[in-house]
Amino acid sequence: MNKNKTFAFVIIFSFVMSSFSIAQIKKAYRIDLLRLEEVYSILDKHAQMIWPGWNNYRQIPFLFNYPDGVRILVGHPNPPEEFKKIEELTFMGKQVYIDRSREFPLELNGSLTGGGGPIPFATADGKSIEVVEINVKTPDKEDKSASASRKLNPASLYPSEGQILIYIHELFHCFQKTFFTFKRGNLDINSDLNFAVYSELEANSLKKAFGETDTSKIRKFVKEFIAEREMKNKSFKDQEEINLSDDEFMEGGATYSEVMTLQLLKGGFTSCNDLGKLDSTYKAFRSVDQMYNARLRKIDSISIQTMETKSRCYQYGLYQALILDRIIPAWKALAQKDNKALDQILRESVKFNDAEKQQFIKEINESKEYRIAFERHKPIISRRDSIYNEIINLKGRTFVISFKQLEQFPNTPKNADVYSVGLMKIYPTGFDQVKINDVILKGKYSPILNDQIYYFKWVDREVKPAGKEYEIEYSKKEDDIYYNATIKTSGFTLEAPKIQIKENPFRIKINILSSVKI
Repeated sequence: MNKNKTFAFVIIFSFVMSSFSIAQIKKAYRIDLLRLEEVYSILDKHAQMIWPGWNNYRQIPFLFNYPDGVRILVGHPNPPEEFKKIEELTFMGKQVYIDRSREFPLELNGSLTGGGGPIPFATADGKSIEVVEINVKTPDKEDKSASASRKLNPASLYPSEGQILIYIHELFHCFQKTFFTFKRGNLDINSDLNFAVYSELEANSLKKAFGETDTSKIRKFVKEFIAEREMKNKSFKDQEEINLSDDEFMEGGATYSEVMTLQLLKGGFTSCNDLGKLDSTYKAFRSVDQMYNARLRKIDSISIQTMETKSRCYQYGLYQALILDRIIPAWKALAQKDNKALDQILRESVKFNDAEKQQFIKEINESKEYRIAFERHKPIISRRDSIYNEIINLKGRTFVISFKQLEQFPNTPKNADVYSVGLMKIYPTGFDQVKINDVILKGKYSPILNDQIYYFKWVDREVKPAGKEYEIEYSKKEDDIYYNATIKTSGFTLEAPKIQIKENPFRIKINILSSVKI
């Protein structure tokens, strides 16, 4: 038997022999395992070319959290007791476990995607075990505008390949932790006018440097980038400059692992299993050139988004790494040996005196690119600041709608006027809807705030008699738990299969406990 085809046979065999039924080993679960096998096959061949010494990728367990409440754990040395071994199903020598303790009826169709990252999960021999956690999401119904957008973005036409790259991205994070010490990381920086303008200019310089083949010209544009970065850093407080550099190394480095994978796959790729038969979206990287170019183009859109701070790190870090490949081939050794961030290595590679730097800054500030960026971002920042001041000073009873218990991120409302402040998103005129399965939150023409990803807040400024703050319909009630509930206020409408309502004189909190009607 061809060794590369063994895994597909083991999965099919397990349906007959395992004590678990086919319904418990759903197609979606099998697809993710086959994707993971493709990841190992790719990294076995290319990991050392992506980054010398990257060899721990097979040692990291994976935890898949599915929308139906099921969890699949691969390769964990000591899984929690709720995980049961699937006796006849092994994955490349690793044991596979399933947790169905929180399962509820939900049909999982098609090729599912999701994201996540490394987390500590359980212990073995007294030590915490790091796993890659993937939170698989249920796809939203696609509207016509989304369909058109997909045609303009070839990478989105290949969700299975994109998911394989996400697994590589997260595995690279696990490798980064073995050699790079993050001083501060994963903090959100608030964009101001200075930050937005010079961030856009930084992207222009990075793109120009990457587009050059002449080393002297590359270094000139790198100097521009360093000068723009020093001007942008004036927006920062305390450790924010270090935070930015660390985030660029962390997220930009992991994005670099994705792009380098695509670059290497241009030399040829053969699937190691039958994923394409099970997942019709999987084309075995046949459009690798399109996917590679699409990832490089992401910097074009992100660089002009006034409110974005964190998302820039992925693309700006990527471009810095790609440029370092050209001008300092040994830069990875420097990063590992001396714990240096990408911009620090670039800065040290193109030393220039203060007079030269000031001349660069003068030319930048007098450039057409500066004027364009300034005029683009100034009105947006001014409106954001005005709206923020209005929102935080609203008086009234606060409604909080919490998605936290669902362990799924609410989708970003489409076609909404939105402004960011740290982990807070402000919708000054509300939004159309936020939807997770059977949960639907509709905003009305009133300011709504999304805080810390999971929480939506609305302030009712009208004084209403007790018990009249909202209308509620439901099929069943148990204490403060309501089933198949619909809540209506003058600011929003919420439909959810199961909620809990907690009230005090100042706040009404609605915890969404289930997203699927049973």
